[in-house]
This record gives sequence, structure tokens and C-alpha cells, in this order.
Amino acid sequence: MKISAQEEFATPTLFSVYEPIESYLDAVQTACGGPSDGDRGASALGAIDFFLLHRWIAQYVLRPRVIDLASEATLGASTLFFRGNPQVREVQVLPPAERAAGTPDWRPLLEAAAADRQVSSQPSCGFLAASRVGEIGRCFRENELRPPLLVLLHVDEKESRQSLEGMLQELLSLQQDVVVAVCPVGRIGRCSVLASLIAYGASHEEHRLAALREICPFTATSQLAILYRASNSNADEALERLGHWFEGNFQFLSLARELMGRHLAAESFNAKLAHIGEFQKSLVWQAFQQVQQARQRFLPAGSRREWLVRAIWRAGRRVKTTLSSVASRSRKAA
Repeated sequence: MKISAQEEFATPTLFSVYEPIESYLDAVQTACGGPSDGDRGASALGAIDFFLLHRWIAQYVLRPRVIDLASEATLGASTLFFRGNPQVREVQVLPPAERAAGTPDWRPLLEAAAADRQVSSQPSCGFLAASRVGEIGRCFRENELRPPLLVLLHVDEKESRQSLEGMLQELLSLQQDVVVAVCPVGRIGRCSVLASLIAYGASHEEHRLAALREICPFTATSQLAILYRASNSNADEALERLGHWFEGNFQFLSLARELMGRHLAAESFNAKLAHIGEFQKSLVWQAFQQVQQARQRFLPAGSRREWLVRAIWRAGRRVKTTLSSVASRSRKAA
């Protein structure tokens, strides 16, 4: 089943966002002659990570500019994702690094996949005027009016803490509203990247760190962490909205538990109503029987006492009828 770009961004789902990426990685795996390359691209960013990036970009009022520094690690999947997103203004990547002899190039596959995705306002894509992360700052002119900036940074486990801190400092100084998404972030105690990020956040109070896997149970498998300036209130609000977006739609266990609880409560309430109804019926029946017994005791059937009470009741009805008739004639006469 093929998802068109219009359907993908009109009604985004986890499947519709990741389906083109998965097809592209399958093509890379086939072209490269083995599962290792395709699997490497998939492990750098998972389906939930692409979906979270999609939801994050959708919250921008102005179409953002994206710097993709994870293109090599994802075998172009991240670049394809950004290039196929009409909500992105511009995509920039580092110039291609030199490849070892005999290594297949996935870039023709990327161009073919990008051309295959018909998007109404496809963002432009180009190379940064820099050969490494530390030189990106020179691509930005001072006092230049710029759209919001999102940077996707892939960090290798072998990257030293000092090198990573230098890259983060460089990227977070590009502009005030920059958001740096770092991947992959593993488990606590098993991921040197996460340890370096935590150390960086602790030593730089002017920056904030958030792991997207912590916003709700549905995103628990995410490998994305974001860094932004503490003065960037828009990022705080975007994180909160992102969590709310999942709360009502994806907490299946909580929904099932709530529905079961309400069902049991309704059954208990209905049982109590039935018990009360039966109790009331028994009370009414007992009262009726007591009235019948009292009547039989004081007015035995066929006795003179019963005949006298009936005669008085009939006489009272005649008197009431006569008085009503006289009152009616008096009103007409008046």
C-alpha cells in the first residue's frame, strides 16, 4: 500500500509517515547487496522518531529551516523525510564525505525517491558551505532575519564528551530559537551519548534538555532528545502540546481500564436499582395486603356495617354532585 504525500501530511499517522522511509531503506538495502546498510539506517532513527519529528515540525507557525546532520547515519532517510515535508522551508546537509572504494552510493536512490514523492510545496535542498559541524556558524550572517531552525544531529557512541559539547555549543549559538534534536539516545547507564548530554545540561543552565521518550508511554521507545535555550518558551509549549497530542489518542490500556471500571460501576448501580425496586414492590404489596385485611376485619363482606358505609358513600357522592350543579347555575345566572 503506497501513501501519497498529500495523504501523509493531511492525516498523519505512524504508518503514513514512516511508509515512504521504510520503502526507501528497503531499496537501499537491495541496492547495497545486503541487510547491513538498510538496518543501519533504520536503527539510527526509528518509526516513532520520524513521527515525533513530523509532529514537532507541524507545530511551527513559520515553516522552519532544517539542518540535517544525520544524513550519513540514516543513509539519507532523514533527508528524504525532510525533503518530502511541505511544512519545511529548506533542508541543508553537510557536503558528502569521501567514500571508500567499492562502497555503493545511496544518493542516487535518494534523488529517485525524492522525485517520486509529489509534494505541492517541496522544500529546497542544498549543501552547507561547511565541511564539518564546527564551521556551520560561518554560514549564518549576523542580524539576518531567519525562520525557525531545527537541527538533527546524529552522535556516534565513540564521540568524546569534549567533542560533543563543542558541537552542541556551536549549534545552540546559531540563533535564539534553534532546537537541536540528538539521536540516538539509549538507556541510562548504557549510553555514553546520554551521559554526555546530561553532563552538558547540568553545566549549562541556559540550555534545557528533554528526552521525547518521557513525554508519554506511547513514545517510550523513542531515541530522540532535544536541546534548546531556556529562553525559548515556544519549545516548552511545543513539548507540552506534543504530550497532550498523545494522551487522548494512544493510551489504550488506560482507556480500556476506564471503560471496564465504568462498565462494572454501571452493573453495580443497576443491581442496586433492581434490589431497591424489588424492595419497594414488596413494601407496596405488604401495605395493600394489610389494608385488605383491615377492611375484612372492620367491614366484613355482606354485613350491615358494610351496607351502611356504602350507603353513606353513595349519599356523599349525590350531595357533591348536587352542590356542583347549583354552583354552576349560580355562575351562569351571575
